[in-house]
Amino acid sequence: MQEMTKSLGPGKVIVPPIVCVGKQSPVTAPANPQAMTCAKLDADVSLQWLETPTVEFPSSANQPGKLPYLLRLIVTVEANGKVRVEKDGNVDKDFFKKAKDASRNWKATIPKSGGKPVSVRFALSITFPR
Repeated sequence: MQEMTKSLGPGKVIVPPIVCVGKQSPVTAPANPQAMTCAKLDADVSLQWLETPTVEFPSSANQPGKLPYLLRLIVTVEANGKVRVEKDGNVDKDFFKKAKDASRNWKATIPKSGGKPVSVRFALSITFPR
């Protein structure tokens, strides 16, 4: 599981780096026949963000007791580098909506297996600090 607590100041948090390397023990994510686990990626291909992705804090984060908050996601990086996110268990809908909206702008390097572009899924946690 990947985590990060670095904030960009008021209103945004930086998404942690991708830790998804081929030929290692798999990071568990729910099974999906269209996507591979990190362990099946080529060992010489490093999966990483192309820019520094961020997520805005939802307005509900100002409510007492909301922060810090750990948002657990399942991330899919498509064969073209586009990113999709899904809930990993029960999540706060406001935090998830902000992450889902932000993920439309996230891009990653192309995941490859056997030298060919593939989709890959992995777990990711984002910490929204106080």
